[in-house]
Formats: sequence, structure tokens, C-alpha cells
Amino acid sequence: MKKKVLVSVVLLMLLSIALIAAPYHDAQNYGKVGRLYPSDTGYFFTLKGGKTDMNPKNDYYLIHRTHKNYEAITDLLFRAAEQGWKISVRTEESLDSNGHARVMYIVCDTSN
Repeated sequence: MKKKVLVSVVLLMLLSIALIAAPYHDAQNYGKVGRLYPSDTGYFFTLKGGKTDMNPKNDYYLIHRTHKNYEAITDLLFRAAEQGWKISVRTEESLDSNGHARVMYIVCDTSN
């Protein structure tokens, strides 16, 4: 029993260290989906009625086609646009070379 507790504590400590060491980007980017359009690169979209700390070029966020969760994120984005749901967008730490904010993930609030 003591060994299991000790192993659990050690794992929690290691996880805490990993989370502290991970890069954290605290910019706030949220609102409802404004404009949305596809391109060869991926899907571009804007936010309206919220906050965009990243200030991307022409207000566009990019879900790059090579993103490992591209399909799931774009499906959620379309659904949020259709339903008028508010989304929060986590982006990479800085704008890409074209001035767009590249999306890491999206969280959707269906209660609004």
C-alpha cells in the first residue's frame, strides 16, 4: 500500500514539473466565429464580439491543414459558427511568418 502511494506521489510530482516546464501562452482569444474560409493552407477564420490578444494579420486565425486534429477542430469550428457558440482559441506563442495566429486547439462554450 505504501509503495503505491509513494509511486502515485512521485508520478504527480513529475507531472507537475512537466506542466511547469511546458511553454505556456496566456493570450486570450475568444468570441464567436466571424468570417470563415478554406484555402490550400487550411481554414482561416475571424472572431467577433470577443477578445483577440494575438492581433493576427487581418484578424485571421489559421487551422493549418497539417494539424494532427485538423478534421475535429474544423468540424467544431463549423458547428460553433452554425450555432452561434462562443469559442476560445489557444494559439502558438507567436504569429507565423505570414502574420496569422496558428491554432493549437479550440474550446467551445455551448451555453451561450
